[in-house]
Amino acid sequence: MGAVSLFPALKMYIGNPRIAISRTIHLFFPSNYYQSVINTFVISDFSQSTTFGGFGLLNLFTLVLAFKKPYDKTFLILLATETICLIFPIFSIIFNGFSYPTDRWCFIIALLLSYQLGKKYEELVDLKKKDIGYLLLPIVILALLAINDNRLKIYLLMMALGLLLIALIIIFKDKRIKSVLISCIFTICALFSLLNFLSPNWWNYVSRGTRIADVIEYQSDEEMALEELGDDSFYRYSLDSYNNKSTNSSINSDYYSTQFYWSNANHLVTEFRDNLGLFEHNAFHYDNYNSRNLLMELAGVKYLLSRDDKTIVPYNYEYLKTVNDIDIYRCNSETSILHFYDECMSESDWLELDMLERQNALSEYAIVKDDEGVDYHPAGKSLDYEVVATSGLSIDGNSISVDEENAYLTIVLEDSEDEVHFLISGLVFEHDNPNWNKNLSASFSFETNGQKTSFNHKDVDHNRYSGKEDYLVYLGNGIKDVKVTFDTVGTYSFEDISFQSSVSKTLGEKAIAASNLEIGNVISFDTKLEDKGMLVISIPYSEGFEAIVNGEKMELEQIDTMYMGLMLEAGDYHIQLVYQTPYLKYGLIVSVISITPLLVFMIVSSKREALRKQRDSID
Repeated sequence: MGAVSLFPALKMYIGNPRIAISRTIHLFFPSNYYQSVINTFVISDFSQSTTFGGFGLLNLFTLVLAFKKPYDKTFLILLATETICLIFPIFSIIFNGFSYPTDRWCFIIALLLSYQLGKKYEELVDLKKKDIGYLLLPIVILALLAINDNRLKIYLLMMALGLLLIALIIIFKDKRIKSVLISCIFTICALFSLLNFLSPNWWNYVSRGTRIADVIEYQSDEEMALEELGDDSFYRYSLDSYNNKSTNSSINSDYYSTQFYWSNANHLVTEFRDNLGLFEHNAFHYDNYNSRNLLMELAGVKYLLSRDDKTIVPYNYEYLKTVNDIDIYRCNSETSILHFYDECMSESDWLELDMLERQNALSEYAIVKDDEGVDYHPAGKSLDYEVVATSGLSIDGNSISVDEENAYLTIVLEDSEDEVHFLISGLVFEHDNPNWNKNLSASFSFETNGQKTSFNHKDVDHNRYSGKEDYLVYLGNGIKDVKVTFDTVGTYSFEDISFQSSVSKTLGEKAIAASNLEIGNVISFDTKLEDKGMLVISIPYSEGFEAIVNGEKMELEQIDTMYMGLMLEAGDYHIQLVYQTPYLKYGLIVSVISITPLLVFMIVSSKREALRKQRDSID
């Protein structure tokens, strides 16, 4: 019966790029993980391996009572099974949707313990002085955990509550009074965990806006800066750096950014970014287009917002104003989510190019799934370079060994007045940590002409490992030298690196105005084409979209890997993009079919019961 929700969810899950990543599966977690697991079941916190519990005394006393006769064998078997799943990373991967290893599923143990507490509550109230050994065991456990933990005050508070609970059990004889007082102690523990969970000591979910009311009312600093501009046209904006609070903010606001987070990630966006060597703060958390002008214009980015005066600004964007310490840059060309191309290139031919050539091809061609080959000759040049200074590292062929944090090398480039990019392929990062580290990444930064850009490369053991090994980094125009800084100690090996220059490209002439644009459950707009060609719509392609052009259905094409497109003749058009959740209809049919037998069974059973009562009344 649940097919109506299962089918669409399964379709999204199967298409999620995270499950397609090949990652190393270790037999055990790092050694420090196991102590953190125990600690987080006592104190609300976020451990290294993202396990969280924080059920305090309720956990401990329930566990202790579980080993007091008579035993609840079913409970002990379930507890043992869940404990085994906590020990081995493979279960953490399975329970996280075959993605990275995390124990967010462990709240199931809390449910099991809560159920057991309900069953054993009367037994807890009935404990006597002779059971002092069982009662003191949670206090001993708390004391042992506190030895290697810097949150001593919290442990002392929990121990004090535990001793108070023991005193109440021993002193009071009346079961009703004892029951009320014990319930008060448990309520205090529950409130303590809740308040700690919502406090700045943890992730402070209140300030992150996870409550529905907060999400609706929340407006990021960037959105307030854009509001100062008074620009009522449709546009996208981009941030020069990662900002967790404004991620997905366009879901509930009138400002549309280039940031998207995890669950909202379209796998075609991932492919597009991989094909062009874009890097992000975290895998599948899309931040921006790394100051690459052509990609920003293609996405309809009108404004770039920056909090850093060292940001490498795309060549076709210029400073506009500063609002609340946020520098705003505006594109010099007209921006739109519509672009017109009179020529197409097949995706297979496009993928044969290197990452910079692919980017430049987007200025001339719409990339389609199937098309005749084109004779494309990208205008680019590989620059000669020389390493003139190093500190804290050594170079051996295609390998760089970094011996200290913030090690660097300085490179002098062949003269070029055009834009300069750094290309690296087959990047692999290795470190000497004997325990695999789920959060260790290789951090780079590139400084040129007083400007700076940086990115993180996740190694194969990192929770956010994406399988990405090839990158393209925009360094600016007319670059003479670059300082590369390595923040993380380890060995960096690669298949190939190069510095390439190419003539700056813009999409100003290809941008087409979208008038009467409306965005809601249906996206609609009017536009006019002067010639026959491909109209590229900079909205991520999805099977659920259907195009209605001048009142007639028309097939949408997948363009540039991630965008939508329509092959149209010259003329005036009113276009509607209607979205229908994939497999929702099929799921609904299965659900209805499943409900029908149930309804028939209920009706038949009801009639049989009525006949039985009628016969009984006659008798």
